Amino acid sequence: MVGNQRSYTGEKQKQRMYADVEQTDFLIVWGTDPLVSNRGPTWLAPVMTNALARGMKMAVVDPRLSKSAEKAHIWAPIQPGADGALALGMARWIIENTRYDERYLKNPGQKAADLDGEPTWTDATHLVNVTDPKKPKVKPANVGLKIDPKPVIGPDGQPKLTPEGQPVFADQFMVLSGGVPMLYDEAEDGDLEVDTVINGIHRALKDAEAEWGMSSALIMCFLRHLSEEAAFETLEQSMPYRDKFIGVGLDSSERGHPPEKFARVFARCKELGLRLVAHAGEEGPPEYIRTALDLLKVERIDHGVRCLEDAALTQRLARDKVPLTVCPLSNIKLRVFDKAADHNMVRLLDADLVVTVNSDDPAYFGGYVNDNFLQMFEALPLEKHHAYRLARNSFSAS
Repeated sequence: MVGNQRSYTGEKQKQRMYADVEQTDFLIVWGTDPLVSNRGPTWLAPVMTNALARGMKMAVVDPRLSKSAEKAHIWAPIQPGADGALALGMARWIIENTRYDERYLKNPGQKAADLDGEPTWTDATHLVNVTDPKKPKVKPANVGLKIDPKPVIGPDGQPKLTPEGQPVFADQFMVLSGGVPMLYDEAEDGDLEVDTVINGIHRALKDAEAEWGMSSALIMCFLRHLSEEAAFETLEQSMPYRDKFIGVGLDSSERGHPPEKFARVFARCKELGLRLVAHAGEEGPPEYIRTALDLLKVERIDHGVRCLEDAALTQRLARDKVPLTVCPLSNIKLRVFDKAADHNMVRLLDADLVVTVNSDDPAYFGGYVNDNFLQMFEALPLEKHHAYRLARNSFSAS
């Protein structure tokens, strides 16, 4: 990755990220033009040109057709301000497809990197203080520890000093290693596991219940673009935290991944007493909804907007009062509907279906629950009685 880091304050100099181009197979150039910069060819120009000649692939993310973009294999001319959504989408794809080096990501400092024979390390496992608006990294005091700071030793073996003659102390960032908080540069590896996710979310939900009286529960989802084997592995990994979630679901890309692919996994989950839900009938056809009901034995359909293409299925959903968790902004972003005014929310309600309004990956699809409500009511002929029905449905469905 090559890019400019502009999110700084004060008088700090602009920071740049440079890839080891000579050892790179695929380079992403993000919002910059390393071949020419602002003053003609840069020192990177011959390095990148030689790398391209030996077969390196390059993608350029930039609204401008720059010199770098002209030489790229892929030019992504995103709209200004849309780079955050693209970055989140890329991160989601990388995580869901496990296209990352887990061993490297667990190296929080030089000690861990040395043990793995790595020249560098990463802060992927460094803890962040999410209760602070500035989201700083966690320090020992934040977790109830008192650890004296260590002076930074220079190449000459002497402690480094500030211009004012004061000692420079090493950062005291914290990680979890085996569930135990410790300094990042003392840990042999950092926790990058399901426990960090489940325990963290569970604690946040409990805090919300104590502070605001909000009740909530977790549903763990399998990724349908992965294999049945991967789903069973996920289920096994989650068992130590069985008391922290009430059910399982099925999400990610529908097309080409029918529900029956996971029939045995859901049968096992039913044996374990878990509640069952599944995404179906958003990108996928109405038949996926029927299969989820008949083979996976789900009690709720997530999305389900394409049910209206099948009259018999629609009647069944209405008769059995199967909840549909409709996520309008997701539907629009995924081009199920071209725009909000095209959404079939009114027809779903007219069919007497148990429709609810929800958010789906708010940071990715562009809005939380209120945003989904507002955009629907602004674009469609929905009235107060519709709002009442949608709210009532959400209570009865939950």
